[in-house]
Amino acid sequence: MIKKSTSLNYLIILIFSLISLSSCKGDYASENSVIKLNEDNLGIAMREFKYLTVLFYSSNDPNCLSVIPEFEKASMDLREENFVLGKIDSDVSTEIVRYFKVEAIPSIVFFHHGKNFFYEGEKKEKDIIKWVIEKTKREYNEIHNEKELEEFQKLYDINMIYCGSDNKVMREIILAERKIEDIPMGVTSDEKMIKSLAEKGHEDKKEFIILFTKTELQKYYLYNLTSFQNIVEFYNLYSTPKVMEFSAQTSSVLFSKRHNSLLIFSIRGTSEYDEMKNILEKLWPKLNKKLKLFVADLNEGMSVRLSEYCGAKEKDLPLAYILEPVSQDPIKYRLKGKINEETLMNFITLWEKKELKPFMRSEPEYESNEGEVLNLVGTSYKKNVIDNDKDVLVYFYAPWCEKCQNFYPKLEKLARKLKKRNPNLLFTKMDATENDIDYFVVNKYPTIKFYPGNKKNEEPININYKSGIVELLDLIESKAYHKINDENYDRNKEIEQEKIDKEREFLNSDL
Repeated sequence: MIKKSTSLNYLIILIFSLISLSSCKGDYASENSVIKLNEDNLGIAMREFKYLTVLFYSSNDPNCLSVIPEFEKASMDLREENFVLGKIDSDVSTEIVRYFKVEAIPSIVFFHHGKNFFYEGEKKEKDIIKWVIEKTKREYNEIHNEKELEEFQKLYDINMIYCGSDNKVMREIILAERKIEDIPMGVTSDEKMIKSLAEKGHEDKKEFIILFTKTELQKYYLYNLTSFQNIVEFYNLYSTPKVMEFSAQTSSVLFSKRHNSLLIFSIRGTSEYDEMKNILEKLWPKLNKKLKLFVADLNEGMSVRLSEYCGAKEKDLPLAYILEPVSQDPIKYRLKGKINEETLMNFITLWEKKELKPFMRSEPEYESNEGEVLNLVGTSYKKNVIDNDKDVLVYFYAPWCEKCQNFYPKLEKLARKLKKRNPNLLFTKMDATENDIDYFVVNKYPTIKFYPGNKKNEEPININYKSGIVELLDLIESKAYHKINDENYDRNKEIEQEKIDKEREFLNSDL
């Protein structure tokens, strides 16, 4: 079961839209078209789906057993309207229930942009459908003349205008709107207006959409209005500046909207930074349907964390990456060598052909490993951890992590006690802020894994960093492939010492 305190903190962070590298597309199990949600993925789902309707239920409640089939039938119908419905087992996800103050079970809650609304009506299929559609109903700004258009556009940096009066097209626009942000939408059916707004050479067109962007004083036209997918793709393509500066605001394009992106790290204010931006602007006409384009100041804001994840160092600048946000942690590819238009296009061509290998960070391998705990890097992990039959404990840490600093002395002490008597038991550590491995992503510190020597092809065992030395020893002895020799190890003395240490820690914290 997940650790509730950690999950709730993660959830709250996502609810309040503090973008992180883990807020990407979720992986959801589903049942009869209803996705299953919990403390691990609700926050991600709230960011991923513009409108999300959730049933809080209890598998032990008879009332819920009658509501669930109605909710599932509603989900089947609403799915065609681009709505997503999910369910949460309130007996399991108790922290979510407490946080959102869900007092009655079953309850249906509608989530939109971090806000939640409780359903008070009959929990029947048709009533649920009607309520969800009503919650998302919106009014469009009717525009009759140039003055009204000018006033409308003064209010928004980006807006779309539908020129036409076809009800079928309006339905496709409504379906598209449920997939994209709350973009201001204007509608005009005035023939003179439509003719004056049409793109030069297309004055005969009666149905089209214009996307106006104030940031670059551009307007883009879409004449193919046969499906909402076309409208969504059109919006995604032109709704952002050609080249964005990476920040908390623009990071959602990569991490929430999951656009494959080309990003170059440099230092703002330098001629190199401006040069990189100019190169991307020149390439935009060739790349705008494939990748979103970013420049990032290595030392500024969210770019600092992203640069750590990418392994970008100031001495190596400028550095170019392609990022694929296909999971909670984007796949990254790094361009080797000089950055110019030609090398970038070759880099992207190889990426399109799937001929690039993901970039894995690794420090240089240690020439010597003094001490009882072996230092690992990305390139030495497989050799020391996987390709042998030793029992291996791996401690992943971040140098700045206080919890890591508190845990490591326990690990080092246990290693010192056991290493000489147990040649088939290996204690290791890795700086996870500087190294990547192929087997899983480390994004919590500390992370401690234990590999039994005969189960290297299976998922390693997770170890709680709060475990004491005796708990660690008990776990290793119970799971290890090789017999552990702990001769002359005084467990009672160790337990007493841990009690003393905890009392001392408590007194110090109280002072």
